[in-house]
Amino acid sequence: EESASLDVGKLEPIATKIIGMLYKAGYKRINAFYTPNKIVQHRLRQQHELEMVKHTFSHLTGMQFWELGKKEGRHYASVIESAKVNPKEFDNVLSKLCLHLIHQAEQIPEALSQRKPIFDEAFLGEQLINQTHDFCIRILITQGHEEHKKVPYYYDFIIKLESLGDKYFRIACNAKEKIDKHTLHALEQSRDFISRALSLQRKFDFDVIISLP
Repeated sequence: EESASLDVGKLEPIATKIIGMLYKAGYKRINAFYTPNKIVQHRLRQQHELEMVKHTFSHLTGMQFWELGKKEGRHYASVIESAKVNPKEFDNVLSKLCLHLIHQAEQIPEALSQRKPIFDEAFLGEQLINQTHDFCIRILITQGHEEHKKVPYYYDFIIKLESLGDKYFRIACNAKEKIDKHTLHALEQSRDFISRALSLQRKFDFDVIISLP
């Protein structure tokens, strides 16, 4: 599809998720109508609605902030596709997603076991995970995969990886005390999951994907 538009104010608090959905669906231009100077709550802090839109746009790989304008009395901001999606990028992007998860899986348990602050690092790690996840999905939806039979398996697999990243971030946000042995063991198991995921990039194996929890 060429373009899509949305009214940010009418879609709060899920407007940023809708922008992400439009991006993953393959739209080449996204117009976001906003209210100037309106304050909203986003990512655990208050900010202007336009700032929230700009921040969301900045994480859309292959898109460029293009225009601020006014149409029929309504203010809008837009991004356009700055580079064509190349299906050959998929394997590298998926590998990068796995590496972001491995880093998150290593830094959060280590910091929590030592009772060190970790929120800022975990927050940035979460953003990188979401960004690479969205780009993977965009490639699959718009370009597919050179071996088409792998597409549904990869799609489900990527969703699971992103969900795992969300869980790590929630642990970083909510853990206020030193984590116990049971939690450390669970985190070690999740690290094993990610390592097995990364191994799939070296050799695609349907049985391994099906066995992943």
